[in-house]
Amino acid sequence: MTVIEVINTARNILNEPLAVGRSFPDDTSSFWTDSVLISYYNIIQDEVQQEIVQVFEDFFITQTSINIVNGTINYSLPADFVKMRRVEDTKNDNTFEIPPITLNEKDREHTFLNTSAASWGNGYYIHGQSIVFDSTPTFTQNSAVKLYYIKRLGEVTAAGLAASTTSEIPQEANRALVWGIVSLALFQQQTENNFARTEFEKHLTRVKAQAENRQLQRPRHVKRSRRGAIRRGVI
Repeated sequence: MTVIEVINTARNILNEPLAVGRSFPDDTSSFWTDSVLISYYNIIQDEVQQEIVQVFEDFFITQTSINIVNGTINYSLPADFVKMRRVEDTKNDNTFEIPPITLNEKDREHTFLNTSAASWGNGYYIHGQSIVFDSTPTFTQNSAVKLYYIKRLGEVTAAGLAASTTSEIPQEANRALVWGIVSLALFQQQTENNFARTEFEKHLTRVKAQAENRQLQRPRHVKRSRRGAIRRGVI
């Protein structure tokens, strides 16, 4: 479902439908304006994303590269940064991970197995909206470090919303989005919304279960048979 289709479905449940082909946003023809329902959409999208990340951190992973400047240890994180998952040195063909450290571990002797990693000291730590390297880089190079991080989904704006715009939340979550919007809309109207909230929680539970089981393959193990022979298989 597109964002507009989610809004229209919520309107149908609220018994306040508008013409599907209307000019969007319509902020004059109903009690619940399109702009208000879009603000509810963003609230519920954020809530659903947080719940998905709790059961499967890598669902919303993205990546970016940063340019390293000689003498600079502090670099701004992307605006949509939520949580770091992996940092890599990519300045040479021999890519390796730069490990995370705590603030109290900075300036200690580094323990990298890769000797070429000495320029990073112990590794990196997060300080506010910045990534900080333990040792001061002694080189300048574009795209020398790659960040893999959980991103924050962008908010939808009512003005100029394309008819084809969809959320990055999986399609399985559309019903949760619809019922979350309905719940907030009824709350705005000061109407009892327990049923809508229950429906939202029910569909959110299903979304979390689907996200948690997204990778179903199991690693192969060595399994010993009753006769003592070793067999390879999946436990």
